[in-house]
Amino acid sequence: MCIRDRYQRRVREKICFGMAEELDLAELEHSIGYTGKHTGTVWPHPTQPDAIIHDIGSLVVIADKTDPHKQEFLRGHTENISSLAVSPSGALIASGQRGSTSSKDNEAPVIVWDFEQRKPVYHLFGLFDRVVSTSFSPDDRFLIASDPDKTYIWDMQTGQTLATTKYSCGFTAWGQMLEPVVRRTAHIPTYTFVSSHPNGIWCHKLEFSIQKMAYVLSTEECNLPSSGMVRDYICGVLDSSMRFLLAGTSSGDLGVFDIVGRVFRASVPVSSGGVGAICTHGELVYTGSGDGVLRKMTGHDLNWGMLAETKLVGAIVSLYLTEGGAALLAGTAQGLVYRVDSDTLEAVALMASHTAPITRIGFGARSDLFVTCAADGNVRIWDLSDYGVLTNMMNPSPATSCLFTLEDEVLIGGEDGSLNCYSATDGAELWTIPNAHSKAVTHLGSTPEVFLSTGADGALRLWLQSNRRLLGQFAEHSGPITGLCVDCNDDSLVHTCSSDKSIITWDLKREKRSNCHMLREGSFLHMAQRKDHEWELITSHGPGVLLQWDCDIADPVKKCEDPRGARTSCIAISPSGKYLATGCDDFSVKVWDVIGDEVISVCLGHSAVVKDVKWSPDEKQFISVAQDCAICVWNFYGN
Repeated sequence: MCIRDRYQRRVREKICFGMAEELDLAELEHSIGYTGKHTGTVWPHPTQPDAIIHDIGSLVVIADKTDPHKQEFLRGHTENISSLAVSPSGALIASGQRGSTSSKDNEAPVIVWDFEQRKPVYHLFGLFDRVVSTSFSPDDRFLIASDPDKTYIWDMQTGQTLATTKYSCGFTAWGQMLEPVVRRTAHIPTYTFVSSHPNGIWCHKLEFSIQKMAYVLSTEECNLPSSGMVRDYICGVLDSSMRFLLAGTSSGDLGVFDIVGRVFRASVPVSSGGVGAICTHGELVYTGSGDGVLRKMTGHDLNWGMLAETKLVGAIVSLYLTEGGAALLAGTAQGLVYRVDSDTLEAVALMASHTAPITRIGFGARSDLFVTCAADGNVRIWDLSDYGVLTNMMNPSPATSCLFTLEDEVLIGGEDGSLNCYSATDGAELWTIPNAHSKAVTHLGSTPEVFLSTGADGALRLWLQSNRRLLGQFAEHSGPITGLCVDCNDDSLVHTCSSDKSIITWDLKREKRSNCHMLREGSFLHMAQRKDHEWELITSHGPGVLLQWDCDIADPVKKCEDPRGARTSCIAISPSGKYLATGCDDFSVKVWDVIGDEVISVCLGHSAVVKDVKWSPDEKQFISVAQDCAICVWNFYGN
């Protein structure tokens, strides 16, 4: 992979300069996770046509639409990003987040980034709960941001607060920059902008005052009809004349306002699903609707006509011109980002993501293909060469476990206790067992002859691969089974751990329990097995505690603690057995040296609890998934 070549070159350079101690053994290669949960969170860069700026959880991502391996990450937020804006010059990026759960007042900061340097310029405070909208002035001088209750205006030359208001702006559309009428302020322009508020549109003027030696904000409300125009305005833009505001509403119509006369002019029906995004190019207007239809319109004031339309997958939540007006960049609530030709409206998907928390991940025989399943039942086969989706399946029940078999089949365990098998090639359902467990299927495994399934009902069940007949079951656990391992030295032995504080080793040949370990306090969360020494079992439990168990000794033979005290929710041993990857509740993935019992890398890329982590068969990468709907692909250089 090209990034591996760049990394190895950097390794050689650092060693030459005596800086080898700065190297990290794991590096975030790629992240997949744009969900489209918030409007306006995928942007084209105004001067670099190949650059796309979007959010993944708490990260701002700068991607290249021509090369999926080129991604850069801006880290600084503590919660998921809820608003994003790129300045007209492209020099600045503003990102606002949801209210911080670690802050007493649920504070929601805004970070302003330098695009070229990839570094923060300002951390701006004063907003709470979540940042609803962000917008730069036409010359990058000012930034407007709102939470549900108020609006702040900051000066980007100083980072100081210019004005605050006791109302929120659903969106902001900047108008003309006017020449001042006072000669003494001839070099200081006056700014105009329009904003949406519950059931209304307001026109604002930001004018420099000689008396106060500062900018002063003045506001006037647009006149609406006396009845019948109660609307929730979602998005808006000024037309080419800078006189008319075109505002999309949740009711599905396009409101036309004369901002010079401050009066409502027309309501143009567009969609029954609401208008969630809008942009203009000359006399053309493009609207993105909640029903996924992108429409190209033309018109003026009271007269409007439809020119063309196309259907995308999911409600359209972001829509911006790119490539000098030759194309549109559209983001949808189904986690898809499209490039749409502005003339023909031909759409090509650039990115795809899960939009529900991802529950499990699995590799098959190949290191370049992996499977993920999510809480909404969506199952996908991914290709690591371009991070595209090869196969898309929808399980009838929320997916709680998965297994990618060596025969290119995908076995899915459902929340309803069902087992469903799909072809990894075309996604066709091959077979199903409706009531494999009475509760959710927690883990899946296999031996050459049987499939293994464990459930929240405490049962381990064996299914013949040839005809899917139930071969046998073990039901001694009194709580949900949280871990499953086929013994790496003898596949007739299977190990399970449970929330009932027990580890049980099952002998499949003798059809009975072979060994048992008990925990005095707490419960087991997950399990793996060492591939060296005495093939000890490694379990996670409690706040950051890893225990190792020998089959001949009742008590744990070794105890390791997470250096950050984080609860370990999932663990995976590497194919060589030298390394252990752990997913934690502090949103991190840690890599341990198994022999040295120490953390050798802390990987930060998620913004929610990590639910699963798996190594590729060649041990060059590992992949983690989390409740933030993100997939993180990590390059590993331990070998």
